[in-house]
Amino acid sequence: MIDALPLLLGPEGYQISRSVRFRSSASATFTRTPSVDGNRKKWTWSAWVKRGSLGSLGHLMSCTSQSGNDGIAAIYFSGDQLVTYYDTNTTNPAGAVGPAVYRDPSAWYHIVWAVDAANSIHYVYVNNVLVSTDTSKYPVNYDYAMNRAGYVQNMGAQAWGPTNYFDGYLTEVNFIDGQALTPSSFGETDAVTGVWKPKKYTGTYGTNGFYLNFSDNSSNTATTIGKDSSGNGNNWTPNNISVTAGVTYDSYRDVPTQWADGIGGRGNYATGNPLAVNLTTNASATLTNGNLFINNGSANYSGFSSTIGIPTSGKWAWKFKVTGSISATNDGTIGFACNSAGNPVTGAANAAAANWYTTVQVQYITSRGVVHNYAGAGVVTDYAGVGLSGTTGDEYEFLIDRDAGTTIVKLNGSTIATVTGLPSTQVLFPYGSFYQTGGHFIFDYTPSDTSYKPLNTLNLPAPTILKGNQYFDALTWTGDGTANRNITGLNFQPDLVWEKARANVASVARDNQLIDAVRGAGNTLSSNRTDAEDTSQGYGNDGTVSAFLSNGFTVDLGGANVNFSSTPYVAWNWKEGATQGFDIVTYTEAAGANTIPHNLGVTPKMFITKRRDGAENWIVWFTGFASTEALYLNSTAAKGASGSAWISLNSSNVVVTSGQWTGTGSKVAYLFAEVAGFSKFGSYTGNASADGPFVFCGFRPKYILIKSTATVNSWHIADTSRSQYNQAVETVWANESSVESTSSTQAIDILSNGFKIRNSTSEMNNSGTSMIFAAFAENPFKNALAR
Repeated sequence: MIDALPLLLGPEGYQISRSVRFRSSASATFTRTPSVDGNRKKWTWSAWVKRGSLGSLGHLMSCTSQSGNDGIAAIYFSGDQLVTYYDTNTTNPAGAVGPAVYRDPSAWYHIVWAVDAANSIHYVYVNNVLVSTDTSKYPVNYDYAMNRAGYVQNMGAQAWGPTNYFDGYLTEVNFIDGQALTPSSFGETDAVTGVWKPKKYTGTYGTNGFYLNFSDNSSNTATTIGKDSSGNGNNWTPNNISVTAGVTYDSYRDVPTQWADGIGGRGNYATGNPLAVNLTTNASATLTNGNLFINNGSANYSGFSSTIGIPTSGKWAWKFKVTGSISATNDGTIGFACNSAGNPVTGAANAAAANWYTTVQVQYITSRGVVHNYAGAGVVTDYAGVGLSGTTGDEYEFLIDRDAGTTIVKLNGSTIATVTGLPSTQVLFPYGSFYQTGGHFIFDYTPSDTSYKPLNTLNLPAPTILKGNQYFDALTWTGDGTANRNITGLNFQPDLVWEKARANVASVARDNQLIDAVRGAGNTLSSNRTDAEDTSQGYGNDGTVSAFLSNGFTVDLGGANVNFSSTPYVAWNWKEGATQGFDIVTYTEAAGANTIPHNLGVTPKMFITKRRDGAENWIVWFTGFASTEALYLNSTAAKGASGSAWISLNSSNVVVTSGQWTGTGSKVAYLFAEVAGFSKFGSYTGNASADGPFVFCGFRPKYILIKSTATVNSWHIADTSRSQYNQAVETVWANESSVESTSSTQAIDILSNGFKIRNSTSEMNNSGTSMIFAAFAENPFKNALAR
């Protein structure tokens, strides 16, 4: 696969041609030894990075005399934190870059490392955010090893050794000798999507500066794959980098820009997802080599899903290659898998586990060939005698037509089966699993039938909402004690404001308060109370939202609820409309059946109703519930069921029967529909492990609401305005007035394509329990950066 296309400026803007995969298992690196001194006090290293193996020690850039202890400088991942390291002969300062962890394997990070020792600048930026300015441990005006003649520079490993090899992908590497720059020299915010993206660096490079774009993959030499395109001729020598076709091929179209190239496209490609592993008991399966290689070792049938789910429409293609021999008793499973909620299968003991969807299986058992198996016990079709083989090098291709509901399975280029009857409404995830051997995902290739598309972000459907913050956003502010204060920063006029004091005021926690434009500003309900609507100045007369603005809202008092001096607050804000799947309806409920019209145009996924003129619980119906079931938003109670149906929903109205869960009176209802790339309403099954379930949303969430349906637990709320970095630990609860918690026992990773539970608490991860969630997007995954 050689196509040394140039970088270009086209209709889609600045484009990157290729990345290089660094296989830690192959000790892959690029090295260069400067022949003359550059500026040893001042430099900038900028690169786009996509992580492979998580939890490992892997160097991105380092420099040393080989003997060490002589001005070493390095930046690397230690576990999942980003670390800078400097050896100054007498001290060995190493420091984590802020509190964040970087364990999103599904998208690209932009990392900039800027040093100006003379001015105590040791800055690190990630995705245009300054994450480290700690200079206390670094000597002023010191000459580091970086840029010193005769001292080896290494990308992909610790230079002194070398050891601690990076596993993942790099592209668009700029090194500026003699300048400490900011990310704006290498990237910019896209005007359409609002996402940070690469731009061409147009400045000077200095003596030892270089620019590696890896676009020439005609051979693995310093003048091709390692060519410096800055004009300086500072080429880099590739070590154990392969450009020979096969599973060790390391030149990829997996890049942080998206453009159609006529051969499947450039963009962020799917890989195996280390966050979505289906482990058997005592299993030790791992993903390596840029998360494309499954190594099961002594594991029993453990497997991994992909980072990108196959949409419910279109034609898609991927391959899997067997890299170890498989006997008739040691078989493997290749195909598509998700659970009944449409998430990757994680934590299940085996393929027969409940809620398992395997739409295609390839099994190396002499009596069974390709299997169609739906929901663990559905229609099973054997394709015996179709020429299945379990030898090293066998390559299976899957061509899935979601519109027709069929999958063509090919073995080494020949069709062996066409499977029909695939589920039409579930996102499906390519999946691979083997017993005591390995296999290799192949996503970046040209399908045998070019009407099918590789699984990358370019080919994903265009989202209807490009910027989530045009319809939903969170605001934080610190109270200043003044009345009639405007709280601004939104890109829309909100129709629903849900606000909460994050700390005690005068040793008292404050209520959640909901104010909407349909009931009118100043009319307040609290999600943690059953009380009637307050029409004065908020509960306790301590302030509420008194007006809606084009870019925010006004709070009427400097009181405890909304603006008490030095108190932190948060507000979640929604704009009403069918496009974004949100409607607010007021109605009067009478005895018997009540028809409540709505304007969503599709059946709601979540329905929340509350009485305004008297005390009553907040009633919640959620997708997947029976018509007899409901939850209380103001309560920790588990899901309950009434004796008969109380609700039915369709694309134009909701029918509520008074007397089951609700009573008569003046009501308000909030109705939510699912919008691909913007909102998701679903469930996952807890596993009571700190390595909790991964939940695929198809976007990077801005806000997540979680509730256990079967246990007595609170409604957990997380967002990326209060939690700037992973792990996200800042938590408040819909059913409590309690102040915000920052305990790691509430940890959750908010990712470019969903979220990952990182705690074992029953509130979010009770073993075997269904957890429902509602999530709203920051950015659709098609455009999202890693977090």
